[in-house]
Amino acid sequence: MIEAQTIHDIENLCLALLLEIRLSALQAEENGFNNGISINYSPVAANCIFNGRTNQYTPNEFPANGIIAWPNPDPSKFACFLTALSYVYDSLIHDTHLTKRDFYYLDVPLFMNQTNSDQSLDQISGVLQKSRQSLHITAAPRGMLIGPLTVEVERHAISCAQGIPVCSEAINPKCSLKTGLRFVLVVEKESVFARLAACGFAEEHGCALITGKGFPCLATRMVLYRLRKSFPDIPFVCLTDADVYGIQIYWTYRFGSVRSCIERNVAVPSLRYLGLNLSDLRKLDLLDRCGIAISRKDLNRASSMLHQPYAKLCRKVRKNLRIMTKRHVCAEIESLHAVGPNYLEMTFLPSKIEKVIARASAKKAKNPKRRRVHALQKAPES
Repeated sequence: MIEAQTIHDIENLCLALLLEIRLSALQAEENGFNNGISINYSPVAANCIFNGRTNQYTPNEFPANGIIAWPNPDPSKFACFLTALSYVYDSLIHDTHLTKRDFYYLDVPLFMNQTNSDQSLDQISGVLQKSRQSLHITAAPRGMLIGPLTVEVERHAISCAQGIPVCSEAINPKCSLKTGLRFVLVVEKESVFARLAACGFAEEHGCALITGKGFPCLATRMVLYRLRKSFPDIPFVCLTDADVYGIQIYWTYRFGSVRSCIERNVAVPSLRYLGLNLSDLRKLDLLDRCGIAISRKDLNRASSMLHQPYAKLCRKVRKNLRIMTKRHVCAEIESLHAVGPNYLEMTFLPSKIEKVIARASAKKAKNPKRRRVHALQKAPES
């Protein structure tokens, strides 16, 4: 039904463009001057606000408009837009999916680089006010998921015990997730994820591990959202470096991002920040020994991040940022290896997570008759 409506919207857009081209040609015949044609659209990045009610980025109710014009200022941009639109239409008609990289390679001489093809896809999303997922634009598998759970897709059971790549099949609305998990751990870095997977952390603690290998792709964030929806009563926690990039990655998982605010089902506001905290290193007497000097650029970024609207929701993150700006230092997860080779997986993570689980259990026991608030709604400070 969604695809049929999107196809209909594209067809109406093309008819409107043909009419405008015809009117422009008639005007040129009569006046000898061609005003050209233009398409209004809502640029995603310029029309995104942080919604304090849902704790997520959402499109502005009163968006500002951008213009895709022909023949000025650059005819090739208009050609890129129409070409990309034809590919989107074709994929919807034939019920196929393409990655952003696929779009670029469909016409390299025209797009010239992937920045141009990506811009065209963003414009199409802005014109139609449709998410990339509804346009059959998928992210190439980059993230990984491992744990004692089974993903059922079209009656086929796929075990995640050995790890699976996060791809479009894992976010299919028709798939079901069957298992019993104690918690889900989001890991920023691929190297830390690989270490935890190799030592059997997921199996030993009855949890799922997921990583986007740095800044997460859309598919990874959608899978995390689906896990949260399937298991609303267990803790979801995040482990990142104690630097501005780690905090930005955590915020992207929890609140969404400006560029993807039109996308639905990609943010998990109840995601808790586990660490790494600079205060943890200070307690272990490792901050001076393992801390990394922060650059002036990152120092300015840390200062500005303290003023973000969602910073007030993240007490531990605020504390990290204040230490960064005061001590001019940051740290990586691997600095915990200075305590011992297995300290991260044997002591640090289990103790932190058990405290989170204990607090969640105590809160539930204290309010047994309280109406359960859905886990995707506003979450407490973390």
